[in-house]
Amino acid sequence: MTPRLAAAVATALALVACNKDPHAPYQPGGPTGRFRIVNAAPDTATDTLRVRLDVYLAGTGVATNLAYRGATTYATVLAGTWPLRARKTVDTAVVVINEMFAPAAGVDYTIFATDSQPAVTTLILTDANTAPAGDSAKIRIVHASPGLGIVDVYITAPAADLTTETPDIANVAFRDASAYFTFPIGAQRVRVTTAGTKTVLVDVTGSAFPALTRGQIRTVVALDRLRGGAPFTFVVLPDR
Repeated sequence: MTPRLAAAVATALALVACNKDPHAPYQPGGPTGRFRIVNAAPDTATDTLRVRLDVYLAGTGVATNLAYRGATTYATVLAGTWPLRARKTVDTAVVVINEMFAPAAGVDYTIFATDSQPAVTTLILTDANTAPAGDSAKIRIVHASPGLGIVDVYITAPAADLTTETPDIANVAFRDASAYFTFPIGAQRVRVTTAGTKTVLVDVTGSAFPALTRGQIRTVVALDRLRGGAPFTFVVLPDR
């Protein structure tokens, strides 16, 4: 064996040793999609650290110590079918999600850990991240609050009086998600009310929901408080 051939073989063996799984979800070499993870599962435990999650896809860590209301940024994943696992950060022997995730090429996903821990379920949504035309933006609403009940959702100008408004989405149940609504750029306000009433349970406005600019896309998620139930809260996810 010539010195040059010996060096080439050694390099190849080293690469194999460093990459034992040729089909790992983050390895380039095929069509890809994107995904992100959201911890939307409250926990009634007194120790608030128990709500945090470690998340793995095909054995690769994608989130560590993910707090309630926390979200990862989008990560690229090879199209295919991959095992998705989530464990409690404070006790990784406790598996709260154990299922398969099948991303398609060219598709973006948001994976929510929902319901109340330890009985966690997933809600996997397809995200429409193509920018809207012209001077406009898009908003999507997700009901991820186990305690909120059936609600109506209003998306209005910040100072709009709800008494003269009709809901943009009526009778929204837990784990429901709206389509994306297109609005002119500028300030918007999202209010979630008990269905059939004007009683506001979640109010997304002001500094928590800055004025939208051209091409932005946002997902507004209604949530329980950290330990479950009222007062209810929310998170705004930047889709684009």
